[in-house]
Amino acid sequence: INAVADFDFIHAASGYSPLMYAASAGGLLLGKAMDCSVMQTFWLGRFCNLMLWLCFMYGAIRITPRFKYAFLFGALLPMSIFQGASWSADSFTIGCSFLFFAFVFRFLFGERKLGWFDFVALALLTIATAWGKFVIMPIVLLFLVPWQTYGSKWRKWGTLAMLACIVIAVPLLVSRYHVSFSCDG
Repeated sequence: INAVADFDFIHAASGYSPLMYAASAGGLLLGKAMDCSVMQTFWLGRFCNLMLWLCFMYGAIRITPRFKYAFLFGALLPMSIFQGASWSADSFTIGCSFLFFAFVFRFLFGERKLGWFDFVALALLTIATAWGKFVIMPIVLLFLVPWQTYGSKWRKWGTLAMLACIVIAVPLLVSRYHVSFSCDG
């Protein structure tokens, strides 16, 4: 008797977007193209993750109008550096979080008005940060930004509503990957 059993297997990392592993995957592909050993490819993946994390940290420190030393201190914490140079999705999440906070501080403490480019960048950072750890939900920080930065109170609430819908809808639509297995018995 041949019986086929189908079941859904959900791995612990399946809630993460593949985007989180893009830098590590780039290092893996680069190591494969250069015909490196397994250990060299492993370290190349970590190095690529570290480079992406450093770009995020540099961008965050550069664009924040205040607390530059606090951002630098946070980036130089040993665990932050260790996670930045790992194969973990936390490298991407930490980098996006730093960049998101810097972006919010740019509007909270700066004189700059929120334009369309800023809205798109803020939406992408919000999605990327929420994909990393959905419980972070950093969008609540935007309530601290004064309405004058948005131009009007209606524009502020409209922007926050759109960002909330994007952050909730996009991860729910694409974040769960179910892998079906067939077992021949």
